Amino acid sequence: MKTVLLLISLFLINTDIYAHGISQEDIQMMIEGGNLRYMWLGATHMLTGYDHLLFLFGVVKGANYSGK
Repeated sequence: MKTVLLLISLFLINTDIYAHGISQEDIQMMIEGGNLRYMWLGATHMLTGYDHLLFLFGVVKGANYSGK
């Protein structure tokens, strides 16, 4: 039980697993651009990130499975 709690706490403390790489160009666009540019960068990130696409696939597949 202690091992499980230790692993969970290490997982939650490690911030590297939550971070996505972002280019300096995109950072500059977020700083200098307006709200629309910020939303555009977020949308492209969501549609091109493999982790986000896999999550959406799982949600759709789960919704399909529970509908039967």
